[in-house]
Amino acid sequence: MSMTEAQLLSDLATNYSFLSVSPNPMILKSEDDKYITHLSVEVIESGLSEMSKKPIGLIKPIRYYVYKRGQGGLETAYYADDQPINTSLKDVTIAISSYQAIANLYNSDVLQNRTLSAIITQCAIVFQETSSSSTSLTIGTGSQSLTVGTGLSYSNGQSMTISNGSNTMIGNVTSYNSGSGALVVNVTSITGSGTFASWTVVPTNHTNRMKLVSAANQNLPLVVMEFISAVALNATVQAAGTAVADSVLQGIVSGAWDSYASLIVA
Repeated sequence: MSMTEAQLLSDLATNYSFLSVSPNPMILKSEDDKYITHLSVEVIESGLSEMSKKPIGLIKPIRYYVYKRGQGGLETAYYADDQPINTSLKDVTIAISSYQAIANLYNSDVLQNRTLSAIITQCAIVFQETSSSSTSLTIGTGSQSLTVGTGLSYSNGQSMTISNGSNTMIGNVTSYNSGSGALVVNVTSITGSGTFASWTVVPTNHTNRMKLVSAANQNLPLVVMEFISAVALNATVQAAGTAVADSVLQGIVSGAWDSYASLIVA
């Protein structure tokens, strides 16, 4: 589970009576080279005096970290040590997203090199995504079967666009046989109409992926560092460290590829 800084502060406001003692979080350490900011906010644990029945309160600081603070969908916040007791968000703790663990993984040459390898693999996959088909199909929703190129990286559930000019069908892969090129797509969205026997078949997010390949070619160190941050924040990698399998690294990179491309590429 992950949350933004605003969600973390809202969580505190729900579990404590006041945040008004320190309405603006105090920055304990500005954003470092790992994009992590260390902050603190004061809250009041309040109740009623047994004798006077008047409100009393204990002021306490809550420290937390924010990864890429203020950067939209990239921002992730988590408690450093103290945290609300009665909250479903208490799982977002130092045990899963440890600053030191992130730092160690981020600075690991071994993991950086293996992440670089995963990125290069993903770039190679992107170059093989576009295919063509001469199967005669009528524009429509539901299951569509056609023959495309062999040895492609298509996987079940992947969003695909099948197009003939402005006539398009968009849906998810039901099955793909890399040996024969047999592709089945469950079409859920269409544009245009007609029957055609000439199609371009490509993953729906291919344009963004190609832009990211270009960005990687132009500034590979930056792209590697961005992805190593995503890798380091992944709970599976946190638990396994540099012993994590290459297939897991590849899965994290490929899983984050589309969202990362849309965020950093115009």
